[in-house]
Amino acid sequence: MILRNRKNRRYAANHIKDYFTDLGYDYRGHIYEKSISPEILKNENNKHILSYVENMLVFLIDAVKQIKLTYLISLDKNDRNVN
Repeated sequence: MILRNRKNRRYAANHIKDYFTDLGYDYRGHIYEKSISPEILKNENNKHILSYVENMLVFLIDAVKQIKLTYLISLDKNDRNVN
């Protein structure tokens, strides 16, 4: 079994003492709380569908961050600590 998501030892050795305090707002799970009316979120059917749409938006935001990492030469390509 090949583990592709496992970080190698060199990455772990270089980033063992990383402590990032200013990473910005944690948008995962909170995108629609601030942008959609609470009346729409009261309906269970809408809430279920919006959770799927929210997961897609989180995926798209992470994809944009991956593009951003492509052009930053000071960070690793697999680094997730980008604001």
